[in-house]
Amino acid sequence: FPSHDRKLGKISERTRYLIELSDRELDDFIDNQNVGESYVRCTLSSLCNMACRSCNINTSSLFAKIELGKNLVSETISDTQDYWDFMLHTIKTATEEHARVNVVVSGGEGFVQSDFEKLYNWLIDNNLSQKINFTINTNGTIATQPLFDKLCTNFKQISLAISVDSIYENYHYVRWPYRDWE
Repeated sequence: FPSHDRKLGKISERTRYLIELSDRELDDFIDNQNVGESYVRCTLSSLCNMACRSCNINTSSLFAKIELGKNLVSETISDTQDYWDFMLHTIKTATEEHARVNVVVSGGEGFVQSDFEKLYNWLIDNNLSQKINFTINTNGTIATQPLFDKLCTNFKQISLAISVDSIYENYHYVRWPYRDWE
């Protein structure tokens, strides 16, 4: 990454990951190319309650509705049973093979998607949640305390990747249609 970022104390995600490896994990990686963890990325659909300037018609259903004048929500994972089953199998296998499993939910706004609830309930019901670091990409406008309580109680770790693209007056322009800055 650019030298000015290092001078400001910024560290890339890849560099931060390598720095956080223990000596044993680093040796295992060097000797066996084993990272000891797995990432499963779950793009649920494009259903979203916002039309942020950083998105497009493929990543935000509201953006598509505004741009195209029609509802255009990408198919959800569970609409295709084979794909849904494959994703669940991948997560289950990862928990059997790796010490750390990171499940990352993205696509549209995770908290408004029916598959999000379906996924975390499946992980809890199948006793996998305590083995999982669960990351949710969100615009930060939907989640409730009861949901956070359920997630924090049942998962090994919860991380929220909250998009904060602007503040104050520019917030409405960037994060349309929200006006929380008023």
